[in-house]
Amino acid sequence: MLTKNQSEKRNSWKYYVLITVLAAFFLLFVTKVTAKEKQQFVTESDSNIENQK
Repeated sequence: MLTKNQSEKRNSWKYYVLITVLAAFFLLFVTKVTAKEKQQFVTESDSNIENQK
């Protein structure tokens, strides 16, 4: 049994499944992440409070 050759069909579907799974992971996890900074609004009353401290 150990010296028998496995069929080519059995081996080929393993590669197709492996390639498909790797491609799916690649497409799922390759995303462009962009950080956006929140805009800070300073009002006149906020600046007056900071100046008084």
